[in-house]
Amino acid sequence: MILNHLRALQQSGAGEIEEVILLHGGRTNGLPEDFSEFPELSVQSHALSELEYDSERAGDAEALPQLLESKLQELNGRASETILHAHNHSLGKNIEILNAIRQLAERGWRWLLQIHDFAEDFRPTNYNHLRQNRPDSEELFGRQLYPQAEQIHYAVLNGRDREVLGKVGLKEDCLHLLPNPVFAFDSLPDHKSARSKVNDVLGISSQQRLLVYPVRGIRRKNVGEMLLWSAVGQGELICALTLPPANPLEKKSYDEWKSLAERLQLPCLWEIGTNSELSFVENISAADQIMTTSVAEGFGMVFLEAWLAGRPLCGRDLPEITRDFKQVGLWYPQLAANFLIPTTCLDLEVVRKDFLKLYQETLTEFGLSAPEWSTLEAEFEALIAGDAIDFAILPRDHQMTLIENLTHHSDWVKRIRNLNPHVQSVLKDQLEDQQEIVSTNAETILSEFSLKSTGERLHTIYQSLLNLEPGSISAPASPLAVRDEFLKMSRFQPLRVEP
Repeated sequence: MILNHLRALQQSGAGEIEEVILLHGGRTNGLPEDFSEFPELSVQSHALSELEYDSERAGDAEALPQLLESKLQELNGRASETILHAHNHSLGKNIEILNAIRQLAERGWRWLLQIHDFAEDFRPTNYNHLRQNRPDSEELFGRQLYPQAEQIHYAVLNGRDREVLGKVGLKEDCLHLLPNPVFAFDSLPDHKSARSKVNDVLGISSQQRLLVYPVRGIRRKNVGEMLLWSAVGQGELICALTLPPANPLEKKSYDEWKSLAERLQLPCLWEIGTNSELSFVENISAADQIMTTSVAEGFGMVFLEAWLAGRPLCGRDLPEITRDFKQVGLWYPQLAANFLIPTTCLDLEVVRKDFLKLYQETLTEFGLSAPEWSTLEAEFEALIAGDAIDFAILPRDHQMTLIENLTHHSDWVKRIRNLNPHVQSVLKDQLEDQQEIVSTNAETILSEFSLKSTGERLHTIYQSLLNLEPGSISAPASPLAVRDEFLKMSRFQPLRVEP
């Protein structure tokens, strides 16, 4: 993200930016050894151990505010001429940064707080770490987590997050939409030659439609739905996931799905991105379509990158993310917000009980009292669409049981196909049928989400901060609105909290 912002500023023109100072806790993954590619920005990088994650920091946390200001002054930073651009201050990785933001803002320093992810978004460990040693008062907690002042602005990746922060009470003119930039692929092999190579290396048939899911197999990526596609495809398609999870906490779920696919002999491929004989672009180019089954994204790069790779996108829509893309003209004809399953294929009473129990436990982890069981049951009923329910809200055991049952009930497969027109479309459409959509979407993406447009947005935000007069810091009107919005039952999927 930081490197892309440097590229965006460089491409759009440095303007009045005299110098860029990168302050970090010591992690430099993804950053170059030098910054010679940014001659106009005069980039420096400095480690400050107190900025490291709390779990790994050796420095004195309470000293961070003064140390940070001293370092800025040592580097000739002046409050009236400096923008402090911080990433994910409220995620709970380093809680002393909250005090640093508040104290420096009180002294007139200008902040742009860019939020990519929220602790409130089903991350109870992060959220409870934030609440440790924090004021019990909601007003004081909100003042620390989401401080409001003329000299404190916020940037978010999507319109959903902007609306959520608006409900907190932050002023509209201090909330900025700053989507990620995307890049055209330098060179892509043609589909026919790439598919031929992938077929040979992986031992698959050219008669099967290849859907490539270019992600790590973590829980929120909803790997079970990839198996569901394989099961209802009945040999007509093969689904391939590119990478295993890197986080050990994600391994249990991933291994269970992988074992199930192997036991049922479903047409799934695993970790094709780790095959030394195949490059990323070869795997992408070989695909008939890129797929996504994710249930939660901060930005959702796959919704843009698939088209830049010259491939249609199929699978699960995330309307709260893709609405920004649709507003600028992108079209997603083979995405659906749900993958519907007939309730008669499930033990609905047990599903309801298990779902609500997990939801109750999640609310408790966030320090909330769960509503009465009857109230929860009524809310759950609203999640059922007629005689069907979304696969993604089933607890994992129920998902696995369903997929196994599908291998024995061809009539169930037919009913599920009929309930999900986007699946039918993927099974019958040919790649050439979507070439016009692919090229039109790609042109729009390169125009709306380019490095140049990102750099121009950043310049505008920075200038707005420099032009204001610092004011006093206050708490937002509804500091817990972020938590309440993200923890609504309508946004809950058990797979995000199950181990």
